[in-house]
Amino acid sequence: MNTLQQDIEAIIFSSDQAVSMDELCQCLEKYYETGISKDRVKEDLNALIERYKITVLN
Repeated sequence: MNTLQQDIEAIIFSSDQAVSMDELCQCLEKYYETGISKDRVKEDLNALIERYKITVLN
């Protein structure tokens, strides 16, 4: 798992409500002080989804 995936995971699990893709990207851009593409966030989010699918199924 890369650092961006860890940060995405932390944002999602620490939020008390649903986080939109735009909110997630804005938060990451603010933290990293650089642009983060939605495609990159989607890619890492999908990797997290697959990771949790495997964890739950095993």
